[in-house]
Parts: sequence; structure tokens; C-alpha cells
Amino acid sequence: MCLNKVCRCFFLLLILTSFVIAQKSKDENIIPCNMENALQLVENQVVEAKKNTESVKLIKILIRAGEFTWDLNEVTSRGYYQNAFNSAKKHFAEKGFERTNVVEKSIFIELPDYRMEVIRSIAKKDGKWARKLTEELLKDYEKDLEKRDENDKQKEIQAIVRIATENVENNLDLSKYLFQQVMKYPLDSHWIYALLSVSGINPAYADELYSQLLIKYRYETPRRLLFLSSYPFANERMMGVDKFQYGGSVPATLTPNIQLQIDFANVFFARINQLAANPNDPILLTPEKYRLTEAAYMVSGLNDLEPYVRENSPQLLQNFNLAKSKAEAMLNAEERKKMDERGSYYKKNVSTFEEKLQKLEDLDSEGKLTDQAIVDMVFWLAEEEHFTKLEKWLDKIVDKKVKEDTVNFFYHRWSTAALKNDNYDIAKKYADKVPELEFRAMLYFDIVRKQNKNYNESAAVRDNLNDVSKLARKTSNSVSKAQVLLGLVYMYEDIGLHYDALNELSEAVGVINKLENPDIFSSYIGRQIVGKGFAYYASYSTPGYNLETAFQTISKTDYDLTMAHAESLNDRYFETLAVLAIANNCIENSKKLKSEKVKN
Repeated sequence: MCLNKVCRCFFLLLILTSFVIAQKSKDENIIPCNMENALQLVENQVVEAKKNTESVKLIKILIRAGEFTWDLNEVTSRGYYQNAFNSAKKHFAEKGFERTNVVEKSIFIELPDYRMEVIRSIAKKDGKWARKLTEELLKDYEKDLEKRDENDKQKEIQAIVRIATENVENNLDLSKYLFQQVMKYPLDSHWIYALLSVSGINPAYADELYSQLLIKYRYETPRRLLFLSSYPFANERMMGVDKFQYGGSVPATLTPNIQLQIDFANVFFARINQLAANPNDPILLTPEKYRLTEAAYMVSGLNDLEPYVRENSPQLLQNFNLAKSKAEAMLNAEERKKMDERGSYYKKNVSTFEEKLQKLEDLDSEGKLTDQAIVDMVFWLAEEEHFTKLEKWLDKIVDKKVKEDTVNFFYHRWSTAALKNDNYDIAKKYADKVPELEFRAMLYFDIVRKQNKNYNESAAVRDNLNDVSKLARKTSNSVSKAQVLLGLVYMYEDIGLHYDALNELSEAVGVINKLENPDIFSSYIGRQIVGKGFAYYASYSTPGYNLETAFQTISKTDYDLTMAHAESLNDRYFETLAVLAIANNCIENSKKLKSEKVKN
């Protein structure tokens, strides 16, 4: 055993020595690691990027350069940011909103609006500048709004809401300003999520914001007013017939607020009364596209509101009954039928696991069992006990490809669920049943990462990491493989196995260089399970370790070799991120040296 370890170390040393010799001419030009030269490293990256780099990557590089240099040289940083914003505006003018395929041609993800990404970064540094750029962007938005596809009309507004929410804790004045800007536009579902998020950060301000929204939007349509119905009741879903289309996670800090409930009810009643008094109002005569009539939203909203009124605010019953009678009078038989059908559809599809399993057994006994019915159940799994009950049904899937894909997803989910409960042996058992090595390697890594927190012996940790490393090398080149390898860099370095970490870094760089335009920061992998007449989208979480973390961690021990690896990355953006991560250590080291000199 000891002999093997000696041989392994010698072999690694031989590889690294060969690498150093091969890179000697390049390494001689590496800038020394100190604060002054860190800025030069960044400038070099930007200069090179401007020569021949596609616009999106150049924008990303400029943003990261701006973030890195802000505290070191604000003037230079502002120049990077301004160039980034100008480039982002030009890119948007040429491309508009972009999306890319996740799986085949049927599932897409929206690509970032880089104008908003620049503002988002600047907002953390200079709130006033962020305001100015937001105003500039909204002017362009309003000029272009009428020509927009319906799906694109809210994108800037939603992005501003996100930026406002992100800054509630550290720059409340900026958040308030941005929320006020959003209030100039129609009430929409983004306020459901914004209020819930803000309440988790600053409950008092969330209540204040909600009161402002009720005043601002009191004349909105009943359908849209219902977007404000969830917050005062601390509900994850809004009220009304569309409630299952919208929902968010309720923070532990949010509790029902009786006064705000009363305020909402009074605004809702008043709006119903206003419309009842004006039967020819265009709002009543022309429903929004793809929506029911406003009367349907009035009645369904009141139906959901009624239990709260009766239990918590009986003083509102008279006004409630008056509003309900008027709303009922405006709802014709055809629209009532549509409203009831939609409600029944949601109730039918929101069943417990046991109810759905019984339905599966009924279909089987009647000879009507389908592959789709079984696959659908897999996507309903949540608790560990559910997996045990459903496992036998996998053998009943007829289509071979559907079965393979479903088995892969099923055992991946089971292993993940077991790991959340710290059931390491169960997690490993079902990880081994995942057919695709790529996903099995990700599970192995997650198990080892969590399990190793409970180990005190470095030998056990090393053995676990070595198992993951061996499995990862057997998989095809992919983003997930690169992330596993980068995670191994961090973990090996964390336990003092520097040469193992360097070996994994070399492997990771090689994988990344072989991938075509990879999304190396992706947090999931998407796959489809496709059968006759159906298709499901399966999402697999990736390890999440990123390139910057790996390079920053390992460069604390070895600047020269880590920089050589950074410069060997083919993608200019990835190289820049790696160099900036290394340069950050140079800044920290310089600060420590200055601090020590002052002490002495």
C-alpha cells in the first residue's frame, strides 16, 4: 500500500515536472503576484478580449473586470462598466431577446438580457448610477413596447423587480426607487414573488410596499388585483380561478396580517361595485386574451376570500355579500361553466400520491395502463417511501427507451432524496442503479462531499475522492464532468492534497477545452423522456462547483502552475475568470503584507 502511494506521488511529480518544462517559455512571462500587477493582469485580459471575442463574452469579461477593479481603481472600473453597458445595448439592438434549446427543439431557456446584467452589477457598487441607467433603459423600453411580442412585454420590468429585491438589504433607497419605477406599469404577477421575497428580508418594508401597491393599483382589473391577494394571507398562491398558475415560497417570517387583509378586501369590493355600476365598461366587455371574463375573476376571488372574511373579519360580511351579489349577476352561464371546468381540472390534477397510485392500480386492473401514466407518477415523487411503492411499476413500462430514461431519472431522484436525509448507504445503493455514468458520477460526488464532513481521517477522505475521480474519468466529456473535476480540485486542496488537486485541474481544463461553447456555470442538465403522444422534461442538478472557486483555492498554494493552467483555457471568458480568481489572491496577499509591515 505504501509502495503504491510512493509510486503515485512520484508519477504525479513526473507529470507536473514535464508540464512545467513544457510551459517554461510561457511561465517566464507570468506577471508576479502582487496588488499592482493584479490590475495589470485584468487590463491584459480586457485588451486581449477586445481584439477578437464575441460580444456576449466580451460583455461578461467587462462586467467581471468592473467588479474586480472597483475598490482598487474606481475610474478604471467605471470605464469597464460603461463599455459593458454600451456593448450590451448594441447587442440587444441586434439580437433582441434570445433563447436557446435545452432539449431538442421543444424546450427553451431564456438567455440573459445583458443590459440588465450590467445594471445588476453596478447596483451593488453605485445606486445612483444604477438609477440613471435604469431610466435610460426604460425610455428605450417604452419606445419599443408596441412592436413587442406579448411574451416579451414584461421582461425588463421583471428584471428591474429582481434587482430591486436583491438590494433591499444593502441599499433600500435604491430598491424603493426601482419599485416605484415598476409601479408606473400595469399590475402583474411579478408582484406576487417580489412581496414574498422582500418579506423574507425586510418584513416591515414589505408591508409598506404592499400598502403602496393597493393604493396605486386600486383601479386595476379584478383579475390583476388578485395578484395582490396572497401576501396579506401569507398564502403561497393567489386567490381566484387562476391560482394554480401562480405561486411562490412563503418565507417563515411572513404571517397573516388582518389589517392588510381588510385593506385588500375593501379595495376588491370597491372595484367590483364600480364595474357593476358601469356595465358598458370595456373591461367587462373585452376580456384579456386567453383569459376568462372579469366577472369570473370577481366570483372566484370572492369564493376564496369568503372563509377569511367569515372567520377573521365578520364586520366585512355586509359589504362582502353586496359585492358577491353584484359579481354573480354579471357572470353569465357560459362563463360560469368555463370557470367551474377550470377549477375542476386543477382539483383533479392536484391529488395526493396515494390517490394517484390507486388510479394507476385501477388502470392496470382494467387493462388500460400506459407508459405515460407510470412516467407521470415518477414526476410526483417526493418522499422516500414513495419510491419503494413505485419501484415495481418501472418494469411495466413497455417502450424500451422510455424505460431506460425513466429508470435513470427515478433512481437519480431516489438517491438524491436519501442523501437529503443523510442516508448515505441508501444514496450510494441507488446511485449505483443509475445507468448513465454521467449522472452516477454527479451523485457519487454529492454523496462524498456531504459524507466527508463527518470524516476526520484524511485517508478515508482521499479514498472517497479517488473513487469519484475514477468514475468521472470514465464518463464522456460534458459540463457535469467538468464541474465534478473542479469540485475535486477544491476538495483535494482543502485536505492538503495539492498534487492531486493539480492533476484534477489539468483534467478539468482539458475537458472544458474539448466542449463547444459550454455553459460551465449551469446548475442543472435537462433531458426529455419521450414516448408515444407524450414528453416529459427531466432536470438533473449538477455539482455546482465553478471554475473561479477552483482556481482561487489552488492558486493560494501554487501561483505559477495555476496561472499556466488558466492561460491554457481556450475560451477567453473562462481564461479571464480564472485569471481574476488568481489575481484576487494577489490582492489579498498584498493586503496581508501591508498589514504586517504596519504592525512591525
